[in-house]
Amino acid sequence: MNGYDKDEAYTARVLKDGVYHTGDLGRINEKGRLVLLKRNPEIILL
Repeated sequence: MNGYDKDEAYTARVLKDGVYHTGDLGRINEKGRLVLLKRNPEIILL
């Protein structure tokens, strides 16, 4: 993905080093599967 058409500010917010950050939060369950819990576009993981 190169970015959002005519929205450079949003593109800069969600596209970092070629990786699209969705804001989805999840965990890996006991079977090794990804379980999506919720979406939080305002969270910053450090």
